[in-house]
Amino acid sequence: MDINNISYHRNSNLLSAKPNSDDGITIIHCSDIHLGAEIPFLKHNDAKKRRHEIMTTFRKITEMCNEKAVDLLIIAGDLFENHGIDLSIINTAKRYLADIPNTIVAICGGNHDYLSADCPLSDNDWSDNVFIFGKELQYVEFPNMKLRLWGTSFTRTYIETPIFDSIQVPFDSYTNILVMHGDLLLKENQISRYNPITLEQLGKSKMDYVALGHIHLTTPIQKVEDTYYAYSGCPEGHGFDEQGKKGIYFGTIAKNKVDLQFIPISQRMLIETNVDISGCYSDDEALSKIKDFINKTFGDTYMENFYKITLVGLTNERYRPNVQYIQSILSEIVFYIDVLNASLPNIDFDSISKEFSLKGIFVKNMLNRIDRCNDSFEKENLKDALYIGLNAFEKEVAPLDN
Repeated sequence: MDINNISYHRNSNLLSAKPNSDDGITIIHCSDIHLGAEIPFLKHNDAKKRRHEIMTTFRKITEMCNEKAVDLLIIAGDLFENHGIDLSIINTAKRYLADIPNTIVAICGGNHDYLSADCPLSDNDWSDNVFIFGKELQYVEFPNMKLRLWGTSFTRTYIETPIFDSIQVPFDSYTNILVMHGDLLLKENQISRYNPITLEQLGKSKMDYVALGHIHLTTPIQKVEDTYYAYSGCPEGHGFDEQGKKGIYFGTIAKNKVDLQFIPISQRMLIETNVDISGCYSDDEALSKIKDFINKTFGDTYMENFYKITLVGLTNERYRPNVQYIQSILSEIVFYIDVLNASLPNIDFDSISKEFSLKGIFVKNMLNRIDRCNDSFEKENLKDALYIGLNAFEKEVAPLDN
């Protein structure tokens, strides 16, 4: 298929006949769903389950369109992880969107599912309510709704030159919404290979709302000149750089008015945190502290989350956490967990430094070096060396070697 000839479906009488409402257009703004994505740190069965969960979350979004009579569903890029995903995933996504015939679906291709001959977005069997933006910036109008949708798609992975420099929004009563995948540049001299967008461009566009995709972090609804804009973020996290609650924006947009609320929708959260095990003298006591912490902090659904936990604090001087054992026990309770150890034994170094022994001499010399050191990074290395050296005297280097 020639991607230059991709065009909108223009034959949906049902949609074009939808009356305009004084309350505005009801929308859902989502992006970066990445259907078919592999989760590299999960084992095969858990990875398969997670892919299914991401599809289920997409289904929740489409069901919400029917339940709340959503006029417009925006998918601002990267609906699919890549062009080579399983055909069943593509067909399921098409079916879910066909199941919401009263909702306009506006999709732009992102850097992962950019338009090409083998891209699912280039298929010609999408339902009539689905509008896929092409290579060039273009728009489609719904006169009875007084709605004008603008957008364009990636046609390759990297786009160093902005896709749009100027947009001439007609001066009329239409609500204008732009669907765009790319990097919003907020710092001076910032560059990007993913369709760089400036605040100046957004302000000059005179759009009522710019629905952004590509950044997986949800941003507040913000405004530059008369244009509102936001990233919805991804509805499901894919790695520990995408922590916390994930979801969509839902609400209404009218001429010069945007009223959108963030709706959490993810089935699991990814959480990276420290747990203080100070005073612990056994793995069982450390386990009790960890379970109590995540239960109290993350509530009744704490078992559903992904965790990367680092143990910190000062433990009993004879105790070294067995992270492999602790992780194995917690893995039976929560969906996924990775445990690291940064705790240290609570040792009276001053007393040891006064001992008339090789260990005492070692500790005294190390304490002097630490005291004289002015470099914070080197000082931390010296402290680590002090603990490792003490463990060597006890022939226990391995348990701290993580």
